[in-house]
Amino acid sequence: MGGYGLPGGSELLVYVMPQVALAIYLVLLWDARRAGSPAAGDEQLGVKTVAGALAITGVVMTATGVQQLLHVLLTFSDFIERIKAAVPDIAAGGVALLIGLVVIMPKSNIAQYPKASRLVAGAIAVGGAVVCVGGLASLLRSVLAWPSWNQVAQALSYFVVAATVLAAGLGRLMKLSGVVVVAPVVRPAPQSSAQVPAAAQPQGYPPQGYPPQGYPPQGYPPQNPGGQSPGAPGQWPPP
Repeated sequence: MGGYGLPGGSELLVYVMPQVALAIYLVLLWDARRAGSPAAGDEQLGVKTVAGALAITGVVMTATGVQQLLHVLLTFSDFIERIKAAVPDIAAGGVALLIGLVVIMPKSNIAQYPKASRLVAGAIAVGGAVVCVGGLASLLRSVLAWPSWNQVAQALSYFVVAATVLAAGLGRLMKLSGVVVVAPVVRPAPQSSAQVPAAAQPQGYPPQGYPPQGYPPQGYPPQNPGGQSPGAPGQWPPP
């Protein structure tokens, strides 16, 4: 693709997407026709294929526009012209994503037969991985050679956008496939006092025979003799 778009932009989509859509349809058809398949009753293979193709196309075109926009923000070169070039790709890609994932796919039987969603997410992840690895190599070459900041920023924007697409596609695929990325933390249930082991409680407390017998001693404290008030001279207690 000419200009600053991602490699494999709109022109390449014209040649690649029909093949990708055909591959998705054939896989869905084979799965539905094989003996004992849980998708044997799926009669909406074509509808989900079209929705998936729209979603993939929307991702590629949106990524193309975002890459152009990121390059502009990194270089501020030909700002207005390149912003105008990025907006149509972002808008068209967003519309394709909206139609494929929000309008068509939820109206199909995708909840009952979710294989199409996994195929679409896998195709997006694979495409993002290929461009991400190529973009990383291009970025390293540009940094080592450093022909200009414009070319380095272009390679950097390729890599960042492709890595984002890879992360989104792979994350969605793992979620649909039931892969748990982070194991949930299981907190132990709080123990009541009745559940505390006996070893944790002090034994023999209070000690037997406490307080000692005969305590306090009889006649203590001494009685005030004569009923006189304490503290008077010659009286109890002595001064």
